[in-house]
Amino acid sequence: MIRIAATSVLFLGFSALAVEPISLHTFAKAGKFGFMDDDGIIRIPPRWDMALDFSEGLAAVAIISGHEIYERGNAGRGCMAKTLKWGFIDSAGNTAIPLRYSEARAFSGGRAAVGLDSKWGFINTEGLWVTRAKYAHVGDFREGLAWVQIAAKRYGNFGYIDNAGKLVIPAELGGADDFHSGMARTLLRVDPNGEAHWALIDHVGRLLVTRKDWVEPLGEGRAAYGPRFGYNGLFGLIGPTGNIITPAIFENIAAFSESLAAVKKNGHWGFIDERGEVVIPISFEEGPDDPCLCHGLWSAEGHPDSTSYIFHEGLAKIRTNGRYGYIDPAGKLIIQARFIKAGMFVRGLASACTEAESPRDQRCGFIDKTGSFVISARFSEAGPFNGALAPVRDPIFGNEVLVNRLGKIIYRRNLPDEPDLTPYGECHFGTLGSAPPRDYSITVSLGSSPAGASVYLIPLWDWQQTHDGRDILSNPDILATYLVPQGRTPLDSIKLKAQVYMAIFDLAAQRKITKLSVAPNGPGRLHVSF
Repeated sequence: MIRIAATSVLFLGFSALAVEPISLHTFAKAGKFGFMDDDGIIRIPPRWDMALDFSEGLAAVAIISGHEIYERGNAGRGCMAKTLKWGFIDSAGNTAIPLRYSEARAFSGGRAAVGLDSKWGFINTEGLWVTRAKYAHVGDFREGLAWVQIAAKRYGNFGYIDNAGKLVIPAELGGADDFHSGMARTLLRVDPNGEAHWALIDHVGRLLVTRKDWVEPLGEGRAAYGPRFGYNGLFGLIGPTGNIITPAIFENIAAFSESLAAVKKNGHWGFIDERGEVVIPISFEEGPDDPCLCHGLWSAEGHPDSTSYIFHEGLAKIRTNGRYGYIDPAGKLIIQARFIKAGMFVRGLASACTEAESPRDQRCGFIDKTGSFVISARFSEAGPFNGALAPVRDPIFGNEVLVNRLGKIIYRRNLPDEPDLTPYGECHFGTLGSAPPRDYSITVSLGSSPAGASVYLIPLWDWQQTHDGRDILSNPDILATYLVPQGRTPLDSIKLKAQVYMAIFDLAAQRKITKLSVAPNGPGRLHVSF
């Protein structure tokens, strides 16, 4: 389907002397959101019920302003939701644009989409209307244009406005998408028999390509074309005027990245150049995070879960023999395929995971472009760096954590600290959120005499892989990965997975280390004395 909206997230950089920029990140405490810097230092105290990251010098924030009937899905008339009032703050935490909107997105191209009375409009960084809230749906500004829908309708009423809010491409389109590399995918119309007519347009609305089958811009002045719904069909490559560069012979085509596009044929991946010629042989395996050109799930900017076969910072992740490695644009294998999971390189680092004790387990860290771990593989999951911080999960409880480029834990996410915006009342839908993993079902209590000890639980497999814990105990940043975050002893009713741990109790510069066997019929309690 045509994309309706996407929030662009950037980090703020500011400095009185224009030296090293400071990034600000949202965090939650005691039911409110605030902002911290790369070192976890609170720069703006928490006082909002919702907040987005900074973009173009401002951050959207909101407070609860009331209640309304929750009308999504089949919730029922007795289901209620909390309403929010949105505005924007500056990097000092001062209100730059008053909190008066029902919805708001991050700034993009000097404009932010805001909602008011169930309609959307755009404001500038001074809070002045560029175009008042009168549209049913809007996109974000890309390359000086944003798509708008003047009235709600499944197909139709789509056009584009410029930075001044002027409708420069008439609202006569069946659907619209953001611009990328000078072109945007649009739906011209849908015939009564369901036949869709697609087109690529330029910045003035001129039709570059029109087809009854599907088209998708891929960057570099190229687009993919293929069957109407992009499933179980074949795709080809066309130029900016619709000229066919390659026939529809590929099962999938990714967006161009660093002048190359990944293509899939006979279940394997390789790369073509802008001429459509195969420059890296189609010989790599498919995997769960491959690019997807499947009717609206893939965009030219990349599907958020697609990290394979996309060049970034000179390397692309590939899969062979069930493992991931990295190649350069010449197709040379730079990092051997030895990881069970891996990510794209961002500022010189990429997440990578290796097998742990069992095939279901994994330990993830971050590698450099030599393939060496510079942040050791000690987390259960790891995501890409966004600025100076990256999201990971601790290996004991699976809690979300932010680490810096040295592997130091900067922030531990704690869901009870976040505002509760869950619909309430007589709501006719299932419980929101996911249940905890079934493995974590054994209750254990941890105590010490005297009380007040910090506790670290290290799976025996991790302990054995680090020279019997010496590598962990000698590095406080690594040891902090295994901290029990619920507080200090006594710790009651901790839910753990059935396995053997090395338990470390720290109290007033004293340390006790003992083995803890967690099993369904185990003692369920561990107590140490100092």
